[in-house]
Amino acid sequence: MTTGSGILTLGGNVTANASATPASILGNLDLGSATRTFNVANGAADPDTIDNAGGTLNVTSSFTANTGKVFNVTANQTGTMDINGGATLTLGNAANVLTTSDTNGILNKNGAGFLDIPNANTSFDGTLQINAGTVQVQNAQSLGDATNRGRVTFSGGTLDLRNNAATSFSNNISVTADSTINVDRLTTGTDLTHTLGTLSIGANTLTVAGGNSFNLTLGATTLSGAATINTATSGTDVTVGAVSGAVQLGSGTLSAGGNNSSTSFSGTISGTGGSFVKQGAGTMTIPGSNTYTGATTIANGTLAFGGTTIGGTPTSTLFLGSTATLGTLHITGDTILDFGNSSASTLDTTNFKIDSGVRITIMNWVESIDYFNAQNWLAGTTPPNLGDRGVGDQLQIAFDGFNNNSTAWLQYGAEKHITPTPEPATYGAMMIGAALAFTGFRRWRKTRVTKT
Repeated sequence: MTTGSGILTLGGNVTANASATPASILGNLDLGSATRTFNVANGAADPDTIDNAGGTLNVTSSFTANTGKVFNVTANQTGTMDINGGATLTLGNAANVLTTSDTNGILNKNGAGFLDIPNANTSFDGTLQINAGTVQVQNAQSLGDATNRGRVTFSGGTLDLRNNAATSFSNNISVTADSTINVDRLTTGTDLTHTLGTLSIGANTLTVAGGNSFNLTLGATTLSGAATINTATSGTDVTVGAVSGAVQLGSGTLSAGGNNSSTSFSGTISGTGGSFVKQGAGTMTIPGSNTYTGATTIANGTLAFGGTTIGGTPTSTLFLGSTATLGTLHITGDTILDFGNSSASTLDTTNFKIDSGVRITIMNWVESIDYFNAQNWLAGTTPPNLGDRGVGDQLQIAFDGFNNNSTAWLQYGAEKHITPTPEPATYGAMMIGAALAFTGFRRWRKTRVTKT
């Protein structure tokens, strides 16, 4: 079926006899605001196939393709499905009903309508470009298998990941305009996490939506601009592998490093409300200045910052489950430094600064196991001298179980520790207590000997 440069609007159904070659659409086809049936008789060489060789299939009302009807984008061509708002095109209930003839084939999804791809299409190895509307995939191989893995490019619109079990869709994602990924189930049930492949995004916003605690995991992530990764639903988190570029956190949590590789994040992290989690055994180095106000959790490995500004409203939190190495730690608002409850944690910073009026609470710190090292204490209000305790800016820091008069900056070998030290009166009380205990013990021994 060839329409040339015009648009062919159907007034009824289409019947074709594909005795040796598949049926094809070359040009622009409008279904004419009604449900249309394409009856293509099986030929000797091919099943019922509609080849799109550069044309547009315009869907103006909802319909479900018959089982076995194949939509194919021919080699080196770009085909389009333009689905009007309120309309849904559901591909047939069979495998391989959406295919590309080669890896250069591109299927454009235009229009505000809905494209539903319920089954596996292992022969789709081209690119799905979502320009508008929603594309729903329900099978791990809806857009190709491990051998023929299709790619998804967002120029707008939504990719809807739906399955009742955690599913690895694995398709690589490229975002060139503000877009959305929705993570959900087909029916109501428990929380789950779906997985996609790598992510490449520029200075755009990727919004991840879904039910509460329905999460998304991505592979290695490249941010070529000041990207924003935003979660639209409370409790929905995003996890990525290695990450490079600049990112602005929206709400929710961005986790990175889960592939255990060591990487240098060549940009900055900014934003309000979101939090960041370092996962995996590798070292993630972020040399730039970071200004996000949410919580930072180092669950594993090492997170090395060039410069970090933390502190927000409500109180910001830095969770340490391993090692954080910072060039400059500048705390601008009330902050909790949490050293965790199990393994040893270390916070190493070359330069430390705390603004006037700010309060720092240090929790779960265990002496000789956890370390807070600061080589230089920069001027906030009144920076202390090395060896001072309970002086100037130190009074703005309180270790859990100690008052702020106990905070000291002391040198041990090459390291300079911020650490709690009991007041002299406390030392005296401890020594008196020990002496009394020793005296009591000797009197008890003497009494036992006399009685004997």
